[in-house]
Amino acid sequence: MGATNSAVSCDGDSIKEAYDKAVESAVYNEGHDIYNGTISTTEGFKEVECPEGWVEFSKEERYKFLDELWERDDCEKWGPALGFSTPEGEHIFVFWAAM
Repeated sequence: MGATNSAVSCDGDSIKEAYDKAVESAVYNEGHDIYNGTISTTEGFKEVECPEGWVEFSKEERYKFLDELWERDDCEKWGPALGFSTPEGEHIFVFWAAM
């Protein structure tokens, strides 16, 4: 089976609550299949720092940062999602999903 990289954002009072809601939503929409290609195939999450200046970043700069996260050694299939909270209160997770 393969893997695909993906990113999701979810609201929540904490990054943990947001992750749990994202997983719950993925299971509700895509089922319990361990190869469903969603955040539910990750093994928890690891919090990373939101880059300074995120609010002023262009769309291209934001995508570049997400690309850098996907390339990290600790972002891999069956591993944890990497998540960060923006100054606006958004929680964003990047991950490699099993499919």
